[in-house]
Amino acid sequence: MDSFDLAEQRIVQLEQIPSDIRVQIERGDGVEYALDLSLNRLRTIDQIGVFEHVCQLDLSGNQLETVNGVQALRRLQSLDLSRNCISSVDLLALVPTLRVVKVAENSLTSIDSLQLLPELRVVDASYNRITKWPTLAGLSLLETLDLSDNMLDAFHPSISSTLFPPQLRRLSIARNQVDKCWSSLRSMGTRLFSTFQEVVAS
Repeated sequence: MDSFDLAEQRIVQLEQIPSDIRVQIERGDGVEYALDLSLNRLRTIDQIGVFEHVCQLDLSGNQLETVNGVQALRRLQSLDLSRNCISSVDLLALVPTLRVVKVAENSLTSIDSLQLLPELRVVDASYNRITKWPTLAGLSLLETLDLSDNMLDAFHPSISSTLFPPQLRRLSIARNQVDKCWSSLRSMGTRLFSTFQEVVAS
């Protein structure tokens, strides 16, 4: 995999990406690419679909309010959207190849749309405004889920089978309504905890 590091280049528009890099990624030539556009000043990525050969994309630390455009990246496996101003990730449901999704430090109230991504292994949705537990039980490959620093409350143990997939190994719920969440998790019994390697609740 070839990598291009364009972090901290004061890029405001995708058109500012150097032409030689643009041409190489657009052409592909059978190569997969990792593109780092973190810590720039991007507000929109509507035209990012021209980089269809990118499989790892870092857009963290920009000024994005929407993920529109990402749905055109049919080879994308890893996406970092941390530290933006995004309020919805619904369009990510149109990128079924995604394995890693990082959306920490945004303005999200829900990540339920991620349940439509069958290849997901890692989700980091910490430091958002999520009030409703996401229903991710159908994600049979999901191993790590970080929901720390949100606004999650307790849930009834009877719905636990809709929340946590069988292969989940690490769950972080620190700095939510911790006592209530922890009570709900404990009431689910040892069957759930026997599958976890780590549960971070504080």
